[in-house]
Amino acid sequence: MLEITKMLTLSTAHITDETKDWLSNSSPAGFEKYLRGEFGWFIYVCVEDMDEYLTEVPPDLEQVLRFAAAHGCVWVCLDIDGDTVKQLPVYNW
Repeated sequence: MLEITKMLTLSTAHITDETKDWLSNSSPAGFEKYLRGEFGWFIYVCVEDMDEYLTEVPPDLEQVLRFAAAHGCVWVCLDIDGDTVKQLPVYNW
């Protein structure tokens, strides 16, 4: 049987410039994210023990990950060309 995972693609505008730097330089061990070239990141949404997983995550990114989890997604793709949604704040950087 094929295992298919749901991913939500959103604009990097839903995170702050500080969170961009955090993702690039200082995210904690065990926080799964992968650089997507110069265009963004793939970030794992840990639905098991989510509160513990998000303890060191910046609040703007936490909102994004909780939004994705609420929509049944296991991954978030933050992409410079991704769409914005009205349910999340938008930041200019």
